Amino acid sequence: MANTADTVGTDLRKRVAELTELVWNQGDLGFADACLSPDFVGHYPGVPDLCGPAAYQKMAAELRRALPDLAIRTRALIQEGDRVVLWAEVTGTQRGELMGVPPTGLPVRRSETTMLRFEGDRIAEVWHQADELGTLEQLGMTPPEGAGPLGQIAHTFKLMARFAVLQVKAGRAGGAPDTVLPPTVTASGGAAAQHPAQSDGPRPELKAKARELAARTFDEHDLTALDDLARPDARWHLPGRPELGNDGFKELMLHLWQAKPDLRVEILDLVSEGPYIACRVGFTGTHRGELMGIPPTGRRVEMEEVLVQRWDDEGRLVTFHQEADYLGMLGQLGVVPPRGTGPLGQLAHTFTAAARFTWLGLKARRSSGS
Repeated sequence: MANTADTVGTDLRKRVAELTELVWNQGDLGFADACLSPDFVGHYPGVPDLCGPAAYQKMAAELRRALPDLAIRTRALIQEGDRVVLWAEVTGTQRGELMGVPPTGLPVRRSETTMLRFEGDRIAEVWHQADELGTLEQLGMTPPEGAGPLGQIAHTFKLMARFAVLQVKAGRAGGAPDTVLPPTVTASGGAAAQHPAQSDGPRPELKAKARELAARTFDEHDLTALDDLARPDARWHLPGRPELGNDGFKELMLHLWQAKPDLRVEILDLVSEGPYIACRVGFTGTHRGELMGIPPTGRRVEMEEVLVQRWDDEGRLVTFHQEADYLGMLGQLGVVPPRGTGPLGQLAHTFTAAARFTWLGLKARRSSGS
């Protein structure tokens, strides 16, 4: 357990801003040694936990090889006690392998949210969520929306041909470098310039409202919670979807309840500062109805998310931003192959999944009488 007393009155946001700027934006990997605890643990979707500063530096080096012009722009830094939440936007051009995808030369833009736990002035543990599914979509790795089984198979064949060309091009170019590219100075102007610190301290009443919103909306299926707790012009931002208003979010919740009737949410961590609330939450549910075009599989799904909410002075929700492991959820449902699966494995998975979901779709239509 962290010693919160060691961090009371300490602006740990500056430490996170420095780490972001020097390690990620400028490529000074050695600076991580000064920021991370020797017993550091990092929880990132789809990969084993990172243990120790060296593992963290290796991950940073791999991402900078994939995106040599990597730039992280901080949207907000939220601190309470020994916890800091970094909400940021990541941009770059894919020049090296990324998430198993050969270099495409395509631009990437995604949002990320990271919760960090400090012990003294060093980071001991992080929980990270990013829009990985959206990243794959930007790289052309996902089939068009609404593609049926045959469309998915055709898309996989096209991917295999494209991968072969990209890998040959990468080989001719000498592949990704073995060492990290030289530090790149970003246009952010340094850590201080991109560090929108909050300064109003924690607001317990907003924590209570965030808990109420989660309990009533997800556990109790009570959509009047939005009328009571959110402003009429509140905006909801979820990966892979257009911005939603309150009515759009209500429609989404109705669909989600039908897809996962036993949906439950557990708040794992809650950080408050000024108008911001950051929540690390766990979702569980059984896939009993259509979800994102996927016929019911009967499979149990577990997923973590990090949410960033902004509330007004009257205690009403203004904005809601979600980062979630949707790619991991699709893996649990059998829609996508395990991470790291090669082209032939992906092809085999596509044939198997296409047959399986065709059968599940027919089964669902028969049971509904349509």
